[in-house]
Amino acid sequence: MRYPEANLDLVARFGEAPEGEAELTTKCGDTVSITSVALDTATATLKPQGAEVTVATAWEREERMVKLAVSAGARPQPTELTVTLPAGWWLVRARDMTGQWDRVEDPVREFDLPDGRTRLAYSFRAGTEPVSTTFELARLRVGR
Repeated sequence: MRYPEANLDLVARFGEAPEGEAELTTKCGDTVSITSVALDTATATLKPQGAEVTVATAWEREERMVKLAVSAGARPQPTELTVTLPAGWWLVRARDMTGQWDRVEDPVREFDLPDGRTRLAYSFRAGTEPVSTTFELARLRVGR
């Protein structure tokens, strides 16, 4: 996906320092793992039914964005990760870090929840090749 430079300019101008946590849920087969991760700097690893998914966050002060890195190792069957962000957070862009992201086979969907939160759902196909994607997120100060 191509994002207009105006979006990055908007983030640079109105992006705020991170606060709060993202809720993480992974599902592989019948097994569900749930945890949360701080949006400033943290790492969490979830291991549902033989799959391993790691989520790391890092605040990039100069860019005024949080980098949320997702990596998945071997997956014995399709696995889904959902990341629920607090209200006020936006997905700015997603970047494939390994060259293994097949946007058809491993789709990412974005949902706006009624309470203002955003949910990202990332589906990984079964496989042994590691997949790594970075989501760039911003919390914007608008209308204050």
